[in-house]
Amino acid sequence: MAHKLKCSCGHSYIGQTQRNLKFRLDEHNPLKSNNQATDVVKHLHTYPDHFMDFKNPEILASAFNYRELLIKETLLIQEQQPEPNVDNFSTPLYLFNT
Repeated sequence: MAHKLKCSCGHSYIGQTQRNLKFRLDEHNPLKSNNQATDVVKHLHTYPDHFMDFKNPEILASAFNYRELLIKETLLIQEQQPEPNVDNFSTPLYLFNT
């Protein structure tokens, strides 16, 4: 599923996981992660007065397979341009004209 986390600064982070969402959110939480260097952790370390809302993640999309999930995540990131996301896409998208 693709998910969105909102920060107290007004910015958001968009990510995806095929695993249990709680486990993925714990990896983003500096108080619970084992020094994981996710974009969220980096944002919160850079701005220690900011707070991510880990209790209310917004589910943006789901998918039947991993490739479809990556495409949906990429489109959401490109559309919303979330600030804590370091990359502006998760997978390259190629369009072909016939």
